[in-house]
Amino acid sequence: MKAFKILLVFASVALLAACSEEFLEVAPKGSLDAAALESPAGIEASLISAYSMIDGWNGTWGNLGPWGKDAGHWIWSNVAADDAHKGSDAGDIVDITQIELYQWLPSNGLIEDLFTERYEGIARANATAALNNASETIDPARQAEITGEVAFLRAHFHFDLWKNFRNVPYYTEEDFDFRKANNEDIIPRIVADFQTAINNLPTSFSEVGRANRTAAQAYLGKVFMHNGQFAEAREQLSAVVNSGQYALNPCFYDNFNAFRTDEAGLPIPVTQGEDLAVGMTVDPRLDWTVGRDDVPYYDYGLHNPTWIRDRSFAGVYSTKKAQYQAAQTEFNSANSPGAWGPQVSAINYNIIRYADVLLMLAEAEVELGNLEAARALVNQVRSRAGGCVQGASSITTSIDDPEITWATYSVGTYDDAWTNAGAAREAVRLERRLELAMEGHRMYDLRRYGTLQSTMNDYFARNNARADGDPLKRNYLSDAQNVDGRYMAYPKPSQQILLSSIEGTPMLQQNEGF
Repeated sequence: MKAFKILLVFASVALLAACSEEFLEVAPKGSLDAAALESPAGIEASLISAYSMIDGWNGTWGNLGPWGKDAGHWIWSNVAADDAHKGSDAGDIVDITQIELYQWLPSNGLIEDLFTERYEGIARANATAALNNASETIDPARQAEITGEVAFLRAHFHFDLWKNFRNVPYYTEEDFDFRKANNEDIIPRIVADFQTAINNLPTSFSEVGRANRTAAQAYLGKVFMHNGQFAEAREQLSAVVNSGQYALNPCFYDNFNAFRTDEAGLPIPVTQGEDLAVGMTVDPRLDWTVGRDDVPYYDYGLHNPTWIRDRSFAGVYSTKKAQYQAAQTEFNSANSPGAWGPQVSAINYNIIRYADVLLMLAEAEVELGNLEAARALVNQVRSRAGGCVQGASSITTSIDDPEITWATYSVGTYDDAWTNAGAAREAVRLERRLELAMEGHRMYDLRRYGTLQSTMNDYFARNNARADGDPLKRNYLSDAQNVDGRYMAYPKPSQQILLSSIEGTPMLQQNEGF
């Protein structure tokens, strides 16, 4: 005890003496000081951390797991539109059911997760920008590239927030107080960041996964499409097509790990929810997109009704684009039908793929009066659609394989000139739905078309008109709200509005109607 007291006294004296010599300013072990972070290696590590937020997953479970954060917008654009049901059963994550029924509340934990995770990505991008700007040791050429990559990522995260919430604050590395008003149109700032990316990025990187110049041009074209700037969109999207860097994969399925057609193989604009019986003439993309009974599901064999947990609630179709093959045994428990999709797996999600670029360009051409140019672009996509189909003995096979007994696959091109702008517009929009189904585009497309309200109210009305016991009727959809103008944006999370307050006044304003 005596020895301990003596040591304690000496320790106290030593500490007092050390304070005068700025002992406490020594960096703690295990931390990174500014010099380390501003080194080339530190900046690269910070940049990778920003890239890692593209999938919306920062390793924390959040309010309701990965579902609301999902980069593929399963909830926000597929379930909330007329492409998909929530699935599972009625008691599982009712917050998703509320989104499907347009019972949108600012207190919904999924909305909170979506909002905060996108801003986490922005924070990481801005942290990288600050380090990159301050560094005196990084190679100037690489410094310029990182400036482009950061601008791309920051624009991506902000655009995702804009698509979902519309008026949101825009943050750069010069902002230090998150309590910021959301009273400006951020589209010009998104455009400026993508233009910075275009100006600074190379056409390609040796490392797969980094944003490049044409990716920035494609994304900027997408922003213009959503903002109704068709001439500007055409300029950017044409640059991607004319770059010669990209082409459609020969097989539609190679992109991933309402499809009725007429005798010419052209799409029939049928309503969502029609029973697609075995033996019908269909577009082969149907059976790459969903699983249906008695049709092969990749290499698992015929789709089995028991794979759907509660068919009376979830419906009769299974998602397919975001699932592993049975042969991919390295993924262990994730490699089964109905298993969790890309939210918590290593399956990649295509934010923009080349067919999306072609169809956006086709849409812009229609709006600018170039109908024949639009027809040629749509036909490129349709010509590829028949390149391979779901097989029986093997996953992919040819469209005329005699083993195919579950459907008659047919997909043709538009061979007659397009002379009517309205008909051409509908053809392009239908092709987007067929090609990009379940990829997180539908809700956002309906909003920019201006048809969200009519489409969704008609969808709910058709469901409610079905007789009880009809296998296509989802009884819970009878509780859906009437879809009106306020649903052009999701409500902002109430918790974030509270946190934005300065002296009791929230800087972040709620969307009208919520």
